[in-house]
Amino acid sequence: MDLTGLTGTNAYCDKAAAAELRKVVREENIELVRFIGSGNYHYLSCFFLEQVKEPCSLVICDHHTDMLPARFPELLSCGCWVKRALDECPNIREVLIVGVREDLICAIEKKYRSRVFCYSDKRIGGSDDWMPFALSHVHYPAYLSLDKDVFTTAAVDTNWDQGSLTLEQFQKITSCLFNRQTVLGVDICGENPRADQKKNNDFNRILLRYLEDENKPLSMAV
Repeated sequence: MDLTGLTGTNAYCDKAAAAELRKVVREENIELVRFIGSGNYHYLSCFFLEQVKEPCSLVICDHHTDMLPARFPELLSCGCWVKRALDECPNIREVLIVGVREDLICAIEKKYRSRVFCYSDKRIGGSDDWMPFALSHVHYPAYLSLDKDVFTTAAVDTNWDQGSLTLEQFQKITSCLFNRQTVLGVDICGENPRADQKKNNDFNRILLRYLEDENKPLSMAV
């Protein structure tokens, strides 16, 4: 999707841009793996999720909750899109946020805590209980949204503060998910135009190869 001529989109998405994006997304097949650019555009996941027509579990690998109260209520942003998706997409029955910073979890509003479950970066590094956690909280076909800022800087460079997830840990987490639930679609963000592009592109190829092997029905879209 070539959206380079669209204004009102960087980190904050205004109403006019949102209307145009919805038109584009409505013509897209949800069963894709998509790269959506910088983490500044993670809110695009919200438009993809609007196309899900069945109850689903939203599984997010992200170093941030993306559930902050909207600074400008009329705008959709990369910092509040999960909150907006929960408010406006009735088919999202539960949200798992994997690799999130521990100090951000307590900021999630109480009214969402019966539907939002966090597996922090500290927990990933200190225990081996992902499988029972996933079995307890993923009850529906899943949509997977990955922000590469969840990974360690040794693996990839992004434009946000980063977590400590390794590729091996990500493979373990998603393998458990893919083996037990249908995966409706995948989006990936976290590109950094100022970073070493060969390093980032090599990492993207690894992600694509792995996701293709794990879930044959999904197609690739960049």
